[in-house]
Amino acid sequence: VGPYVLVTPNETRRKQLQQSNIPSNFHIFISFYSCSVAKKELDDLERWKKEHRPGPIMLVPQRLGGNESEAQVRQNQQMILMQSKYQKKNKREEYVKAKKAAEEAEILKKKAIQREKAERLEVKKRQEEMQRREMLLEDQK
Repeated sequence: VGPYVLVTPNETRRKQLQQSNIPSNFHIFISFYSCSVAKKELDDLERWKKEHRPGPIMLVPQRLGGNESEAQVRQNQQMILMQSKYQKKNKREEYVKAKKAAEEAEILKKKAIQREKAERLEVKKRQEEMQRREMLLEDQK
């Protein structure tokens, strides 16, 4: 019924405890008290649930679905379904095109960077060649 369990006392064990002079009756009292408190709390909860139970719902009957007949609605649903297939296909194609365009742009960007590096290297080689020639001319003089 909940987190608390009511256990009936074992009569033989109870008699043994009462006959012995060990003051363990307090333990029995506490367990009985906690069980009675738990029972009271459960009763309070049940009473509260009954008091706060929602009442019946009173709605005025209405006609739903608009002015279209069932056949028209089904036909419209079929059209929407067919259109959605084409829309998904177009959306997928647009996604693939956009992805290819992005990849192409990335490739072009990398090519431009490599071209700039090659041009810088070419300029550097020319300068080194010019310096070598100048050094050679100076050495020949």
